[in-house]
Amino acid sequence: SAITLMVGISPLIVKFSATELTETIYLAVSILAIYAVEKSTKTKKLDGYFLLAVLAATASYYIKSVGFVLLPAIVIYYAYKNENKKAVIFGVLFFLFTAPWLLRSFYVDSPANGTYLKQLAWKDFRVPGAGKATLIDIVKRIIKNGYMYATFGFGKALALKNIVTRPVLGHIYYSIFTLFSVVTFIGFISKLRSKIWLSDVYMILFFSMYLIWPTMHTRYMLPVMPFILLYFLFGVRFLGQKTSSYFSNRRLPERVMSLTIIMVVIVSLIASTTLVSANLRRGGLSKETAHFYEAIDWIKKNTSKNSKVVSLKPEATFILSKRKTVSYLDRKYFKNSLNPGRLLSGSFDYVILDSFKDTTERIIVLNNYIRKHSDNFTLVYSTKQPVVKVYKIIK
Repeated sequence: SAITLMVGISPLIVKFSATELTETIYLAVSILAIYAVEKSTKTKKLDGYFLLAVLAATASYYIKSVGFVLLPAIVIYYAYKNENKKAVIFGVLFFLFTAPWLLRSFYVDSPANGTYLKQLAWKDFRVPGAGKATLIDIVKRIIKNGYMYATFGFGKALALKNIVTRPVLGHIYYSIFTLFSVVTFIGFISKLRSKIWLSDVYMILFFSMYLIWPTMHTRYMLPVMPFILLYFLFGVRFLGQKTSSYFSNRRLPERVMSLTIIMVVIVSLIASTTLVSANLRRGGLSKETAHFYEAIDWIKKNTSKNSKVVSLKPEATFILSKRKTVSYLDRKYFKNSLNPGRLLSGSFDYVILDSFKDTTERIIVLNNYIRKHSDNFTLVYSTKQPVVKVYKIIK
């Protein structure tokens, strides 16, 4: 019940429940896959739970590419359980079901600057001319990401930063959530020593992927937030058991740990209430997303139906504006998303410059190009801060 409460009021989940991202749905489907695998190990037969595990794991990969880690995690877990037949069959079925998309990804670069394997090999796929990552770069990346997740990441995920604004409290803020990270890690290790679950193997592979990833973002933690909170509770219990003998009042550590959990719940509840209020004021959308939709609505009402638009999110732009749209990251049209010269050489009429934080570097490149060729671009619409702009392309 404690883990259900903590997940239910998790500020991270509340925040991104109002954002159009894949993490929330991936969380539900990947947990379903893990649950089905655990149930399928109760028998040696290939039962309905095994089939459900295959389908849910495959769906997880199609929802979010990091779902691919479910393949080695589940195969390793079946092998650990001496279910070698299931390990082989699961691997074969997973590959067959995902082969169409794997082949597509091999022959067609992802809109986001190429395939994920290529992005992994770059120092930073968001920075122009960053180059390929060396072994030293990858080691530095692991250290940096590990530090950021253990301090800033956990803190922002539990949203204490939203209610702690004074600089004096900043050090306390980071110290508290570094301690939270340590307790969580202790809980994870203590859990491994007693009994191994599929979630344990999955967490190792999941965080290994994001430790070597070129960028760090708290939303990456959302799909495993329930497991993080679960290991935190295991850590609290483990520390309570190990320290009780040092106190005359044997129940004192248990009470301190219970108080710690209550404090985390209270902080999460306050932060989540603040986020829900903000989401309702913005109609359930972030300011960046709301202004992006505002720009799309302007295009729908003020442009010809034959207009062709360049946008970060071509699917949303096409659905909402009924205008043909391509992504300004689409290598089919722009070859290199950081060289937007094809804006003028192509048959495009409008370009939307969004304000999403993850695309800041690319927007800078586009802005600089538009300033350099100001005679070919006319600003026809602009929102309030954070600013989203619509430019008409003049050839």
